[in-house]
Order: sequence, then C-alpha cells, then structure tokens
Amino acid sequence: MKKFHGWLLAIVKITGFLPAMIFFKPKITYEDKNGPKGSKVFKGPVMLVSNHKKLLDLPLYMMAFPFATFRFLIAEVMYNKGKLFSWFLDHIGGIEVDRNNFKFGFIAESTEVLDDGGTVAIFPAGRLPVDGKDFPFKPSVTMIAKQSGAPVIPVYTDGNYGLFKRTHIVVGKKMHVEDLKAEGTNEREINDSLTKKLEQKVMSLAELIEKKE
Repeated sequence: MKKFHGWLLAIVKITGFLPAMIFFKPKITYEDKNGPKGSKVFKGPVMLVSNHKKLLDLPLYMMAFPFATFRFLIAEVMYNKGKLFSWFLDHIGGIEVDRNNFKFGFIAESTEVLDDGGTVAIFPAGRLPVDGKDFPFKPSVTMIAKQSGAPVIPVYTDGNYGLFKRTHIVVGKKMHVEDLKAEGTNEREINDSLTKKLEQKVMSLAELIEKKE
C-alpha cells in the first residue's frame, strides 16, 4: 500500500480551508439528527460513498470535514497530468483507479486502508455527468464494502459551486451494504442489485436538502 504524507495533507487543508469555505459556503444536513456531526461522522473504518457532480467534489469533502483523513479513489486521468501532480495525489492519500486497463488493485488497496481503520472516499459513478445525466454506480464500491466489512456513509452534494452560490451536502446514516435487500440468483446479480440500491440511497438524500438559509 502506498504511503501518504500527513504533513502535506495538513498543509493543503490549512492553506485551502478559508478559500474553500468562501467558495463553497457548504451547508451540511444530517439524516441522523441525533448522530455525530462534522468530521466525527467519518471515524474509520468507514466508506464515504457519494454522487459525483464536478471535479471539485474532492476538495469540497476534504475541506468541509477538515479533521477527517479521506483516502480518495481518483481516476487515472488525473494521474496522467504529469509526474509532479501524480506524486502530489499519491502523497495526499490518493488511490489510483485505472479505468482504461481494467486494473483492480484499487480494491485491494482500499480494503487494506479500511482494515487498518482508515476512511475511504468513493465516487462510484467514476465519471462526471454528461448533459446533466449521471453515470450509474460501478459495482466495485459494493465489492470493497463486502470484502472489508466496513460500514458505508452515503453522502449527496448538489454541486452548486461558485462565489455567489452555496453548496449543499447531505450526510446519510451509517449503514452496511448487506442491510439493503438484494435481488438476484447469483453473486453478480446480487452485487449489481446492492450497488443499484446504494446508488438510490445516495440520490434520495437530495430530498433532505434544506434550501432555506
């Protein structure tokens, strides 16, 4: 498993926190009104599973929950932006997902992080929306959850980013994928069913957004 530099991540958070709060102005709503709040929600081992609106989703969660240490799954397209940027992503805790070559080492690496009590953040759609249409969740998210046995926290963001806008985040209740009622007669069908139900759970959180400021 790749090692990341906590000091580098700390520098990124300290220098980026104030600009991020000004840009995002995040408003966080919790499905579990009586549960933990803020970074305490993501005390590992746990998986943050979110929809994917824009590239800024990653820094949003990093800054909105500054005392949580997320190991983000990051697509190869970001790692291909140069050796220096690739080094940076690795050392702030990125886990590369090579979608083009169908390499699945990220599943083992994510499971290892969770087994060590860490927190993994996943955007299972794997791609940004096209013409406003979201991509479906990939079943690898369910595979990681089942292999690690780690609980999942579904999270939704509306992607409303900008200086004169306000971002809304909804944090769902902690759950296990096995809590979802699976359908199917074989392992693949069951896994696909659980993935679809997890996606539906994440997207349903949009109904809890508190628009009144």
